[in-house]
Amino acid sequence: MRIYPLYVNQYHAAVMKRCQAISEVYGQALDRIGALDAAGVDPTGVQLITRRVQLLSEQRDFFTELHSFADLNQTALVRRKSVDELDGILVGVFSSAIGGDTAAVVEGLKDVAGPVSKRQAEPYKIGEEVARFSERAAQLQRDTAAYQADSAQLTAGLQAKYPGQDLGMTQPKQGAPGH
Repeated sequence: MRIYPLYVNQYHAAVMKRCQAISEVYGQALDRIGALDAAGVDPTGVQLITRRVQLLSEQRDFFTELHSFADLNQTALVRRKSVDELDGILVGVFSSAIGGDTAAVVEGLKDVAGPVSKRQAEPYKIGEEVARFSERAAQLQRDTAAYQADSAQLTAGLQAKYPGQDLGMTQPKQGAPGH
């Protein structure tokens, strides 16, 4: 079916556009947090925000890498002019990544050795990009879990120090990218 590569190509373009927008939002959030005056803020609060900034930065880098990955695969698709098994897998992986489900990304990239090996003749080094992106997703998944544990502990300390304060904003929302 000749039109299918066109749809996959358009999908890659949409993924890249979404990644760019998400990366820009993360960049703006990081800029705004960086401009905050922390004078007089409890050191535990500063530590909590510092950990959040680290995670936001890592999430921004994740989407930057996803953009590069989609761009590389789109370039390979245009040159190949046909869709292969790896394209089908990557559509699912990219959808999971955009949805913030790094666990699904890691799982989706586990069994791609066969489809990647069929592209070894391509000059795009897709295997290296799959390995790099898979590691970034796994690292983001680990770091998100560590942040959530640290955040819960730091928030509990702040709640003990400042009873009655609403500290709900310190916890990441369910379904947030990287979760």
